[in-house]
Amino acid sequence: MYHTLTAYLQITTYYVERFSRTTTSIGEDDSNMKPRFTGWAGALPAAAAAALAGAALAVAASAAVAAGAPSNSTPPTVSGTAQQGRTLTAQSGSWSGANPILFAYQWRRCDPSGASCADVAGATDQTYTLTRADVGSTLRVVVTATNGSGSGTATSDPTATVSAEAAPVNTAPPTVAGTAQAGQTLTAANGSWSGSEPIGFTYQWRRCDVSGGGCSSIGGATAQTYALVSADVGHTLRVVVTATNGGGAASALSSSSAVVAAAGSAPASTSVPTLSGTPLQGSVLTVSQGTWSGSTPLSFSYGWQRCNASGADCATIAGATAQTYTLQRADVGNRVRGAVTAANTAGATTAYSTLSGVIGSLAPVNTALPTISGTPALGQQLTASNGSWAGTSPFQFYPQWARSNAKGGFDPIPGATSSSYVVTAADVGHKLFVQIKAANAHGVAWADSNPTATVSGPAPAPGGVLAAAITLPNRLVISGVQFAPTVITSRAPFQARFRVTDSEGRPVQGVLVYALGLPYGWVRPAAEQPTGGDGWATITFVPTRLLPLRPHRALVVFVRARKPGDSLLAGVSTRRLVQVRLR
Repeated sequence: MYHTLTAYLQITTYYVERFSRTTTSIGEDDSNMKPRFTGWAGALPAAAAAALAGAALAVAASAAVAAGAPSNSTPPTVSGTAQQGRTLTAQSGSWSGANPILFAYQWRRCDPSGASCADVAGATDQTYTLTRADVGSTLRVVVTATNGSGSGTATSDPTATVSAEAAPVNTAPPTVAGTAQAGQTLTAANGSWSGSEPIGFTYQWRRCDVSGGGCSSIGGATAQTYALVSADVGHTLRVVVTATNGGGAASALSSSSAVVAAAGSAPASTSVPTLSGTPLQGSVLTVSQGTWSGSTPLSFSYGWQRCNASGADCATIAGATAQTYTLQRADVGNRVRGAVTAANTAGATTAYSTLSGVIGSLAPVNTALPTISGTPALGQQLTASNGSWAGTSPFQFYPQWARSNAKGGFDPIPGATSSSYVVTAADVGHKLFVQIKAANAHGVAWADSNPTATVSGPAPAPGGVLAAAITLPNRLVISGVQFAPTVITSRAPFQARFRVTDSEGRPVQGVLVYALGLPYGWVRPAAEQPTGGDGWATITFVPTRLLPLRPHRALVVFVRARKPGDSLLAGVSTRRLVQVRLR
């Protein structure tokens, strides 16, 4: 009997779940819904079966109602300050019903008790800005919730009674800033004000006597700034600031400016500034102000310029704005000078100091780049010069030769650290340069030579051609592919050979071949390699742990061949996809 009752309860659970699903409609396929039967132990009496069926239908009906039209469970609320000009915001409250539920809003203006409400025309957003018409009233919001089963409405409680905007009240008077001299500009500060925001400000400048009385408005002087004219000389200036908002307007008068003085004379240099200090990298130079005429007081600012060894082509040194300047490595071999600017109310003038001597160095500083002599061809010897250096002798020099790579940069050649270098087969199709490290007791510095031309190899095989000779419409062709081993059965390094010919089938020497294993990450990236006289280039791949060693899989290899100096995607270059089987 117990097991039989359990089975019927599981059937009941199934039907409750079936009718409770809000996304299921009549006729929807429910073939995937299975009641959780645990076994039968006999027939349930008819009365018990009927009771259970009735309970299931009641629960299902209740679930269907719960998933129907929206029903409000917590009424809407309104947040914000009930004052003219402020913004109220409606919260929709809590609702039950089938999702999704959409909400619409209607604001209503009511009497102080929250009754006798009427819709506010056009007020259908979730927010509402209070106007003069709302003063003395309360506001409610009606929220309408809608879903696919119908709609429902709910109304918020009334807000507090809406108060009027507070008119501006001055709490700290306006002020006037600027130099009281003809030709200068005065600026009004608004002072401090209370009252409802936003508050706007307007201005009226007034010309007064020396005590600040007997003022008269200046025609057209209604901006926040005012440029003093000759008519203002011997007077003081005040400004009337008027603050305005929705509650009204109020004005406040500033204190008076100083008595306006006549315009003075601009500064003029009567003796040039001079430099003091040692012209040596790391030393500090100081520029004097020189002497000046012009209306006082004078203020001074400073700058520095770097010039060539003859004192020409001077350019401003960024960030050097103090009266002193510490000589930098970039100054070595050049001269510097100070710039002094004198300013007063009538203007500003700049004068330049005498030039320093040519700046010397303690640590090495390169003044002429290293150079490479010799022919950049296989088997030939190249020789590097150290270039020219300034600084304290003696110097030690340390060369390092480098080879160009597929990314447009250069990689150091291991062991190539003498002043001479014999070109190897690995250099064919690449450019070379030498970097010189110079050292003395005070520091080290580096300088790079210009790169060589692309290194050439031996003459091509009979019937072959050099890459440099391939021009459009002739093109490169990847005509041969060999993998060793032919089937990859382990993660040991393996080799791939690619033969490059031209459109006429001739092997091409000096072509740069690049190969990339796909999917990316199965093998490590390999360096670009040149083709030999027979047109073949060999690339070694090193598998990673991601390479799957399973039958019916393959490593795809993207292969590109290009002429040195050509664009990767243009010119006579070519591309091909090949693959090698895995097992």
